[in-house]
Amino acid sequence: MTASEESSTTPPSAISGPKVTYVVISLLVILGGLVSYTLASYNTIDASRANAATAWQELAEELSSHYRRVEVDVATRVDTREVAMEDGEQFQLALDAFRGTSILEKQFAAAERVQKTLEKMGLEPDKSSSLQRKLSHYNSEAAATRELIQSTAGQILSVFLNFPQYAELQLR
Repeated sequence: MTASEESSTTPPSAISGPKVTYVVISLLVILGGLVSYTLASYNTIDASRANAATAWQELAEELSSHYRRVEVDVATRVDTREVAMEDGEQFQLALDAFRGTSILEKQFAAAERVQKTLEKMGLEPDKSSSLQRKLSHYNSEAAATRELIQSTAGQILSVFLNFPQYAELQLR
């Protein structure tokens, strides 16, 4: 055997079986810990999303009652020409979209359109304590959910899952 053949069959002295084993086991432990943390975080995020959805349902019921009262006011203002007919129609379209779905994201977007239309018409937001309390509760649950989704585990999960965005609703 020549010297070149002999050197090609022996591993380099820096890599040994125990060192490779240690590195592989360490990487597996780290990977296992990361997967466990991420999966445990999913349960927390899922519970937070459920809380936000429940808070939205309560708020949507209150908004629905509020919008019934506002609808009469808008119709009266359109009849007396205090509000432009186009604004009244935009309000009614947004209100129909709000009432026509129970999907949180679509209903939220419709509620935002209703609020923008009311603001454009110059109508004051409802200041009732029940609506304000439910709005505050939803906004705090939505903020907590957004915070969890922005965490490290939430970002990892976001690669694989499409989390809905829980935005803050403001009564204008």
